[in-house]
Amino acid sequence: ISCFWETQPLGCVRISCVFHHSKPRNINGLFLPPSSNTTLQSDGQEGTLHPACSQESLKNQENILRPIHPPLIININHQEDEEEDEEEENCKRFFFLLQDNIEEERAIKEMCYKSGKY
Repeated sequence: ISCFWETQPLGCVRISCVFHHSKPRNINGLFLPPSSNTTLQSDGQEGTLHPACSQESLKNQENILRPIHPPLIININHQEDEEEDEEEENCKRFFFLLQDNIEEERAIKEMCYKSGKY
């Protein structure tokens, strides 16, 4: 069964494709020869393509880098970053207020213990 993707403009880009390929493939720099049932030279050089076929296919594939996965697009929302910064500042302020209150309470308790009112 012939590979459907081989007839498409980008060709087949699956390394482990089990279907028949009549053209050699170049997947991210990895050269994959056509399936073994294609026309090869029969003068004792098994596994080599006919020179005209290999040169033509390499010329077509030299300048094309085919990504296996679609590119990842990240949208950065600066407003969220500003909100996170504000939350951080609020947490720091709250911490310092708590720390000040705790120290103030300790000082009051200490004064009360010393005066005997506690």
